[in-house]
Amino acid sequence: PAKTPAVGKRVVLKVMDPVQLSTGLSGVGGCQVMLQIGLEGALPHVEVIGELPDFSAIAHHYSEWKQAYGQIVHCLDTRIQAPGSQITNISFQEILFPCQQAARQLKLAINQWLDSPRFRKLKEQLLEPLQTTDSIRVFWQTSDPLLRQLPLQMWRWFDRYSKAELIVTGATYRHQHSTGQSPNEIRILSVLGDRT
Repeated sequence: PAKTPAVGKRVVLKVMDPVQLSTGLSGVGGCQVMLQIGLEGALPHVEVIGELPDFSAIAHHYSEWKQAYGQIVHCLDTRIQAPGSQITNISFQEILFPCQQAARQLKLAINQWLDSPRFRKLKEQLLEPLQTTDSIRVFWQTSDPLLRQLPLQMWRWFDRYSKAELIVTGATYRHQHSTGQSPNEIRILSVLGDRT
């Protein structure tokens, strides 16, 4: 008999607009997050609301990382246009090191943010019903432009769940029903390259 493909799991982390969340006597910036977990194509069987702390530190590290990465692109552009006989006195390692350092700082900031005590309740719920062998689609749903640009696949959680894929969406989206394609059929979304 033919084996039925295992149904994947679906995780939605819906980040509400950043607000002044009050904790104790003083107000602390952050955002509410709704976590939903369920099987693909079914209603979620877990739905929990929690919060994330302020992400201004991540915004700073993201800006530095983007700037360092931009320097590499600019330098490569310059080196490509320089004649072969011209001495440029540019070491690729000198340019690459700040980018790697900025990436490490950004990764650390993202992990500290998503491992924060304020997010712990959601993280524990995220670990409970999921197996490391599960095929998981993780929807990161937010209207904030910065939060949609963050490389959240740097979160250590993705190391544990190697079959998880990150999908970033706006605050509202419409789920498209299956077109009836075979699950083994390959679909190419885009092809990227350069002139060579």
